[in-house]
Amino acid sequence: MEEGSLGFSVTIYTICALVCIALLMARRYLAVFGKAELGGPNGAKYASAVVILSLWVTYIVLSSLQVTKGGLWMVLLLFRLMVFLSLLLLILMLLLQSLLLLQLLRFVAFWGK
Repeated sequence: MEEGSLGFSVTIYTICALVCIALLMARRYLAVFGKAELGGPNGAKYASAVVILSLWVTYIVLSSLQVTKGGLWMVLLLFRLMVFLSLLLLILMLLLQSLLLLQLLRFVAFWGK
């Protein structure tokens, strides 16, 4: 095991854990997620699962690359890419949920007349 690899793994784990906790807090307080940590709307539920699963895969891949001397620049590049893709997925999911909610409100307003 290379010197410093434990510190790198702990740092990556901590970052992924903080992102996961932030996602759970967002799920608890935002209406888009149904104000529910567990369950809620199907789109939000599945998008959250994908984000959390991608965090786990990111941790495994980055820790493995760092230990097998895959190059620190490659590890950082992949980590930045995974964070960017996770945030992009979260933003797209929020936009989709708001569009679906807007369509639902229009449908209800139309039939409420």
